[in-house]
Amino acid sequence: MNLKQSFVRKPGHVRALAVHLQRADQNESVRVLDYRGVTQRRELADTLQAMFRTKHTTQGENGLYQVSINPEAHHAETMNSADWGRCLDAVEKEFNLAGQPRVLVEHVKDGRRHVHAVYQTADVERSRQVDDFGHNYRRGAKVARQLERELGHTIQPERSQRGGNYTQGDNERAKREGRSAEEWRQDVREAWKATRTAEAFRERLQAKGYDVAEGKGGRVCVVSPDGQPAALGAMLKGIATAQQAKARFDGHQLESVEQMAERHRDRPGHGHGDQDDRDGRDLDAAQERAAQQIDAFRERDGQQPRDPKPHDLDAAQDKAAQLLETFRQHEANRTAGREAHDLEAAQDHAAELLDTFRQREADRTTEREAEKPPPAPEPTTQEQEQLDRMNALSSLFAATSDEIAAEEERRRQQRERDREQGLDYG
Repeated sequence: MNLKQSFVRKPGHVRALAVHLQRADQNESVRVLDYRGVTQRRELADTLQAMFRTKHTTQGENGLYQVSINPEAHHAETMNSADWGRCLDAVEKEFNLAGQPRVLVEHVKDGRRHVHAVYQTADVERSRQVDDFGHNYRRGAKVARQLERELGHTIQPERSQRGGNYTQGDNERAKREGRSAEEWRQDVREAWKATRTAEAFRERLQAKGYDVAEGKGGRVCVVSPDGQPAALGAMLKGIATAQQAKARFDGHQLESVEQMAERHRDRPGHGHGDQDDRDGRDLDAAQERAAQQIDAFRERDGQQPRDPKPHDLDAAQDKAAQLLETFRQHEANRTAGREAHDLEAAQDHAAELLDTFRQREADRTTEREAEKPPPAPEPTTQEQEQLDRMNALSSLFAATSDEIAAEEERRRQQRERDREQGLDYG
C-alpha cells in the first residue's frame, strides 16, 4: 500500500489540486465520495478554497493536506467500504485529523482503484494547526505498513530498499516521451552496464535521443529528448554511486544543463516561437479540422469529397476563423465565470464567518445563563398563609407604632403650650 502525501500552501495551488482531482482524461472513473464538515459548492475548487481560507486563522503555513491511498490492484479489488474507512481512520489518527473538514474523491486508473482525501489543516475553534506534520513521509510509511498487516496485504519494502526511486519528475518526463519511468531509467542503466568509458556511454545514450550535461554543483545529469535533466547518480542507484558517475566524466568538458536546454528550445518544433506563429499554427490546424468535417458530412450524405478548390478553402478558412474566435470567447467567458465563482465563494465565506460569530455569542449567552443561581422555590399553601399573617402583623405593628409616635408628638406640643402660658403641673 502506498500513501502519497502533499500539502497546499499557496492559494494558487488550490485550483490546480481541484483540476488534478477531476482529471477524467487520465482516469477511467472520477467520483466525489463525501463532503465532511464543509458546505458542498457548485465547483470543487470553491469548496477547497473555502477550506484553505481557514489557514489565516492560524500561524501555520499549511492550508490543505492531501493523501492518496493506493493499495495494490489485486488488494484494492477485495477491499470493502469498512476497509477503506479503516485506512482513513488510521491516517486521521496519526496526523490528528479526526473530525476535520474533508473531501473524498475516488479514482480508477488503469483498472486500479485509489482514494484521494483532502483535509483542512486549521482548527478554527482553537486558532491553530491540528499537527505540524513533521516527518510526514516516515509517519505515512509507518501507517501504510500497519494497514498492510491489519488488512492482510503484501508488506511493501521501504523506499530505501526498492530497486528504483522514481520521482514525480521521472514519471512526467517519461510520460512526455511516450514511455514508462521504468523503461526510461532502464535505458540509462543498460547503457551504463554495457560501457566502460564516458564517450561510449554518451554515444549509447545519444543513439536513443538522450545526452549528458553538467548540472548544479558539478553533478552529471542525463538530459531527456525534451531537454529535461535528471541526476545520473539517482538513476544508477543500486549499480553505481553518484561519486562513481561523476568520476567517469572527470576531465571531460560537458555542456551545462542550461546551455543544452537553450539548444533544445532553438530546435524546430521545440521552441515557443512568437505569438503570431502560434496563432498561425492554431489557425492552420483549425482549417484542417474544418475541411475534414466538410468531407465527413459529404461522405455521410453519399457524396464524394470535393477537390480543394479556392472557394472551398476560403469557406474552410472562414469557418476555422469562426471556430477560433468562438474558442477564444469561450475561454474569456470561463475566466469571467471563475472570477464570479471566486466572488461568490468569498461572500459565502463571509456569511459562514458571521454565522460562526453569532453561534459563539449564543453559546456564551447560554453559558452565562447557566451560571446564574437557580430561583427560589415557590412556597406551599401553608407557608404562604403563615407569610400572609406575618405580613399582616407587621403592617399592624407599623400602624400602631405610627399612632403611638403621633400621640407622643401631640403631648409634647401640649406641654410646650402649657409652659408658655405659665401653667406648671409639677
